[in-house]
Amino acid sequence: MRIFLLILFLSGSILLHATHNRAGEITYTQTGKNTVIISVVTYTKESSPADRPYIELAWGDGKNDTLKRADGYPKLFGPDLNINLYEATHTYPSSGEYIIAFEDPNREEGVVNIPNSVNVPFYIYTKIILNPFLGNNNSPKLLYPPIDDACLGKAYLHNPGAYDPDGDSLVYSLVSCKGTDGANVSGYFLPAGTSLNSSTGDFFWNAPNQLGDYNFAILIDEYRDGFKIGSILRDMQVTVIGCKPNDPPVIHVKQNICIEVGDTLNENVWAVDPDAGDSVTLTAVSATFSLTAPTLLFSQPIAGIDSVGGKFSWTPKCIHVRKQPYTILFKAHDNAKPVNLFDLKTVNITVIAPAPKNLTASPSGNSVMLSWAPVLCGSVTGYKIYRKEDSSSYLPDSCQTGLPSAAGYSLIKTSTTNATAFIDNNLILGKRYCYRVVAYFPDGAESKVSEEICVELKKIVPVLINVSVSNTNSVNGSIFLRWMKASQLDTIQYPKPYSYKIYRNTTLIKVISDVNDTTFTDTLINTENSSFKYNVELWNTSLIGTSAPASSIYLGIQSVDKALILKWTSVTPWVNDTFYVWKESTPGIFTKIDTTTSLSYMDSALVNGQSYCYKIESSGKYSGTGYPSPLLNFSEVLCAAPKDTVPPCAPAVSVSANCDAGENNITWGNPNLTCSADLLKFKLYYKDELNKPYTLLKDIAPFVDTTYIHSNLEYVAGCYLITAADSTGNESELTGEVCVDNCPEYSLPNIFTPNGDGKNDYFTPFPYKHIQKINLRIYDRWGRLVFQTDKPDIFWDGHFIENQEMCSSGTYFYICDVYQKMLAGPNIIQLKGFIELMGQGSNNK
Repeated sequence: MRIFLLILFLSGSILLHATHNRAGEITYTQTGKNTVIISVVTYTKESSPADRPYIELAWGDGKNDTLKRADGYPKLFGPDLNINLYEATHTYPSSGEYIIAFEDPNREEGVVNIPNSVNVPFYIYTKIILNPFLGNNNSPKLLYPPIDDACLGKAYLHNPGAYDPDGDSLVYSLVSCKGTDGANVSGYFLPAGTSLNSSTGDFFWNAPNQLGDYNFAILIDEYRDGFKIGSILRDMQVTVIGCKPNDPPVIHVKQNICIEVGDTLNENVWAVDPDAGDSVTLTAVSATFSLTAPTLLFSQPIAGIDSVGGKFSWTPKCIHVRKQPYTILFKAHDNAKPVNLFDLKTVNITVIAPAPKNLTASPSGNSVMLSWAPVLCGSVTGYKIYRKEDSSSYLPDSCQTGLPSAAGYSLIKTSTTNATAFIDNNLILGKRYCYRVVAYFPDGAESKVSEEICVELKKIVPVLINVSVSNTNSVNGSIFLRWMKASQLDTIQYPKPYSYKIYRNTTLIKVISDVNDTTFTDTLINTENSSFKYNVELWNTSLIGTSAPASSIYLGIQSVDKALILKWTSVTPWVNDTFYVWKESTPGIFTKIDTTTSLSYMDSALVNGQSYCYKIESSGKYSGTGYPSPLLNFSEVLCAAPKDTVPPCAPAVSVSANCDAGENNITWGNPNLTCSADLLKFKLYYKDELNKPYTLLKDIAPFVDTTYIHSNLEYVAGCYLITAADSTGNESELTGEVCVDNCPEYSLPNIFTPNGDGKNDYFTPFPYKHIQKINLRIYDRWGRLVFQTDKPDIFWDGHFIENQEMCSSGTYFYICDVYQKMLAGPNIIQLKGFIELMGQGSNNK
């Protein structure tokens, strides 16, 4: 029996401390709405007794399965190294987020950056997010194994060779290796000099300085349309070995390439070893090799002495268009022993859809019909139509897709069908409209942008070119109107007679029967206080069409100190690009004083109180051809006087309390020295409680006084604000509050002698101040209440509260609640103590 128990104990001890797992990861393929096939790959020590024909896998939905190792595994992957594969299929009950996890108690012994690694569980996981709105998802596939060697003192580079079958974005990060239940391994650390490129997945270590095994956890997150849709945690191991002096080969290849569908890509790649005589082997891995994809002119790894090179070519098709680039990971290694030094280069190939061709634009009325040839890629989702007024000098580079906002176009339509026509309605005659079209795809990829096409509407309706104030008056004001005839009107389709109807806002104000009369002055209107909008209709027996509306320029003026700020608005179908500021120099005579391209202007160095008069003249044009230019129009005349509306700066104030003297000393700075030239006085505001409003305590003039003593205060607690006021009545803001609090004191004696000799006859506090009230209770030695008061002065003369007889000499106990008067409200403290009453004989007390 003892022998059996001993054998059992030894066997358990071997399994408990067996060195086993070195690296691994979990990947999956989604085959149905909620169904996945997973692959767990682990790399284990071949000599370890802790073999795993079966493993336990947690699916993340409360279910666990025992997985049998795949047939043909384990396979010998390297010296004392096995590779293991476990596969299973699982259907989840619903959409959601699940963590597929594998935990094994036996991690390899002696990992440098995992303390006591043999007793730390090995844990890997994959997070799957099942979301029907984002579609099926497959995890990234990792083409390079998570087992590698590095040379002591040499920079080390690794890339997992990850690609996403769905073209999703991958983001890489270094995290802590995981242990029990997926918790971070206690004491785990990243060696100095390690970093990971979050975009490419390149892991760089510059440079290992200690021999041994190191484990690193690389988290790979997947994103689609900005949403995170899954993660893989790869636990990899790097063994640092002492090496002979050697340098790695260097790969030369263009790393960022774009190619349009139908074009053929031909690129060279070569590697050179700086150490003469070294053999160099060049390999490549990529998911694109499973497509009709880059054809490597070396189907197997190729080798050469000192250098090696080859070509790869690809003619992508429409099915290859996607937002994310395809990647090829090239690796060149030398033949050094015991570790082959190597270089890695990632080539990103972006496949671009061609631009829509044969874009045409045909005007009709106030609309434009666009049409274009379809982009012959079956996965096109729709088209984006862009418009700009007047042509653009934008020239996209060969790799630019879509249309960047910097080009100046506005997106006016995003179609969700493969329709190749669009009608742009409600356009304005006189403008030149330019269009471009872009195809887009389900994953957000966009084609190149089409060539620009520009078009103008035909002149088949009137076009306003003047809406100008000719007289400013609140009763007898007038505005001059002028328009162009409909010179391209189809007179067969719209026969004579013709007439114009002129509208002010929505009111018909004039009918003109002479089609050649294209001017009108609107009179008896209030141009002093109002702006008006006009449009002109063309009629025969019915309405043929109407002009775009246009309004007069409306000027407003803001008065400030020694300056006037002019601001104006107008709504016109033409573009006003320049404005002239006119100022009355003598009564009725205006002089142009400045030119601006903005909608505001400041006239400065003026005299406060003096009136100045202005009007604005606009200069504009239509972007179309055949229109007069410039189009000049005036605003109304407006007068105003500058005035000081800017208050002085608020003074910075401080206060100090003198509790003994019952006064507060308030001091402040003088803003007249920095930002106010017409300071008149200061205004001091005060409140004695936080929740009270401020009241004016004192006007302080002249303004040179910057101190004030607030005296004769029973309580010094209070808050102060000070403002500065100028000669025109402007007052700074009520800001910069400062407060002080009381300094309460309350002390009680421990003896008094109420014998009528005039000395110490009363029990009274000393010293005391800033006390609002008290609640004093005095008890004799039997616990009877002998005296009580709420008056802070107390003045107890030793008489009993019930019968006013004198209490006998002896020791009494008191409890006193003291209500200290504070800025935020009463603060209550409690005093307890003994009083010795002396000088009286015994009585019935």
